Amino acid sequence: MEEEWWEEEGGERPESIEIVAAAEEPDEPDTVVFSGEVSSFKVGDSDVLGTAEDPGGSGLSDGTWFAIGLLLAPMAVGLLSFVLMAVGDSLTWQDWEENSHYDSVLIERGYEDISGESYRLYEADFPDMDPSYFDSADVNLNSQGYDCHLYDWPSSDDWVPMDCYAWNGRGTEVYAKLDEGAGITFAVDYDSDSDRPTSASLWEYHDGGASVVLGEILIFLSLLVWPIGLIAGLVWGFTKGSKHFAYGMLASIIVVPVICFGALFILVIVAFGW
Repeated sequence: MEEEWWEEEGGERPESIEIVAAAEEPDEPDTVVFSGEVSSFKVGDSDVLGTAEDPGGSGLSDGTWFAIGLLLAPMAVGLLSFVLMAVGDSLTWQDWEENSHYDSVLIERGYEDISGESYRLYEADFPDMDPSYFDSADVNLNSQGYDCHLYDWPSSDDWVPMDCYAWNGRGTEVYAKLDEGAGITFAVDYDSDSDRPTSASLWEYHDGGASVVLGEILIFLSLLVWPIGLIAGLVWGFTKGSKHFAYGMLASIIVVPVICFGALFILVIVAFGW
């Protein structure tokens, strides 16, 4: 800041000043035009009225916030949901393996007593099955009068009962036991030769372990991100952000679906001439 005039002249700041007009005649007194006390103020970024503000605002307009809530925010949530779904699906299936076996010529192996009852034994040959590698299995036994299922590997030590559905007018009891070297042996209770088992099938599955669990979690999060994102956006908009942003999100989840449904309804009416 430039030096004041009294500093340039080597003097001290006066307490007051007077501005007078020179008299036209020598004997007339001087006329005081202005008088007052002397004070200082800063000259620069600030003036006597305060700091000047930039008249141009840096915030977004209400219409822009509404458009962000209506379009951009739902699109961002949808993109995040899609990425989580895609990654979860890839983890779920990348280590998934399955193998199938079918035997339509069951070999009868005699009889065996189970819980005091005599059952006929039939062996299904599944030479390529691998219970040590595949985590789970689906075992099926079929006849002209019933179908039986076991949704896991049977035991190699004890007979495991199968779930059977019969339409031959009588209940059918069937047990299964694993023979790791040859296949699966079935113990069947029936009276008529027409009810003897005709075929057996085996599906074995390997689910990949921990990667499948992680994939299922990501798929669940891909669905959960929608309500969380919408609720978080509404709370932020109505409390700390722009209310027009919240109004835009409300429109995206209420008004837009209603408009789309109405347009689809009108299209159906026009297409079928109702």
